[in-house]
Amino acid sequence: MIAQFGILSLAAAALLRMLDSGLRLQDLQGARSIGERNRVKISGTLNLWSTNVHSPFLSGSGTDTYAQPVKCPVFRSNQKIGVFYTKPPKTGSSTLWHYFRSRSLIDNFVHVKENIQHRHRSPDALHLGLQQAVKIVSDAHAKNQTRSFVVSSHSYYVRKSLLPPNTLLLTVVRHPIARKRSEYSYFGPRIRRSDARKSECYCTDDTSFNDCVLKATSDCFSELLGLGYTYVTYFCGFDRICSEQPASREAYTQAVRNIGEYDLIGLTELLDEFIVSLTTRLPFLSFDSWSAPKQAKQSNSKSLSKEAVRKILQYNSQSNELKLYREILERYKFLQSCAFNDALSFEDVDFKDVLL
Repeated sequence: MIAQFGILSLAAAALLRMLDSGLRLQDLQGARSIGERNRVKISGTLNLWSTNVHSPFLSGSGTDTYAQPVKCPVFRSNQKIGVFYTKPPKTGSSTLWHYFRSRSLIDNFVHVKENIQHRHRSPDALHLGLQQAVKIVSDAHAKNQTRSFVVSSHSYYVRKSLLPPNTLLLTVVRHPIARKRSEYSYFGPRIRRSDARKSECYCTDDTSFNDCVLKATSDCFSELLGLGYTYVTYFCGFDRICSEQPASREAYTQAVRNIGEYDLIGLTELLDEFIVSLTTRLPFLSFDSWSAPKQAKQSNSKSLSKEAVRKILQYNSQSNELKLYREILERYKFLQSCAFNDALSFEDVDFKDVLL
């Protein structure tokens, strides 16, 4: 069955959110090295259309070779560190923002939240956005001569050569289908009220994304099923080709290269484990139990069915967004192995249902 859908064999294992993994920070109390921490195995089963699947999407085969993670990033405890957290939208970034804000009061580092003005993507806006991003990070370094800091921002990738020394790049991503679902829940009601053309494809406020996808006809596929180029655009950067031609091979290639420049990458689906790894990598963070603030559940947040997932994957069979996510997973594996001094293989992790 998987072979019928090409991209499925590549995307299946990275496909989806590992729900209710049961991984809590208190379960990893004191995890500072592989000697103190046996790798946590997320329990569950990848039940993809009632079929157990092993996918090369998570085993490292078939990835492009533009990113070259040759050496683990070095974090020196005797130096001030500036972290630039570039946040693609709808990736659960508010949870990590809450974490940094709460830890800054305990660990005595500075947390700055700023948004970069690049939404309109015109050449002038992109130029000003890049200048603003560089200035925000540079100002944070200047104002905090001896204290480490974290700048959180919805910013595109910025080349390290434009930033002050001792600046680390951090980002967190979620599976593109999970991100699409979150985007629908957040923007759907606004679109229905303000955009007559697009509103024809969006279901009522109390209709779940899953049900809307299953009802969608071909004239609404692009709007409802298309995964877009959010990750390609964000990680490609502020260059014009990134925004004007996000579907191009050049934009995708540049995005993959830039992923290799990130020092810290997390997955929304494994955020607890990522937070633990941050405490092993960033000297200014102490380890402590922490729980994400509870958020109100959306009324239309029904889990995705295998039929809906299949329909979305079929439509996005050539998606660069899915291909780039695969590259991000490879970088994540490498950086986690650096954090815990142990090679991380997704073969060691069982994934639960493809229910987002």
